[in-house]
Amino acid sequence: MRDIFVDEIDTEDPEQFILDKFKGKNVSFEKSVLIDGTIVFDIMASGIKQRYSFTEI
Repeated sequence: MRDIFVDEIDTEDPEQFILDKFKGKNVSFEKSVLIDGTIVFDIMASGIKQRYSFTEI
């Protein structure tokens, strides 16, 4: 594991947030919803694997 960043955002649609963030890039992702409601996106963008987790506050 290399870098960890934490940001608080306000969004109604986490999937659209991901699509907008990586717009114009070669990207694929897998979406999972955990039992506690956390939405996890495993992303491969330009050869770099990233993970975004969304939880409701």
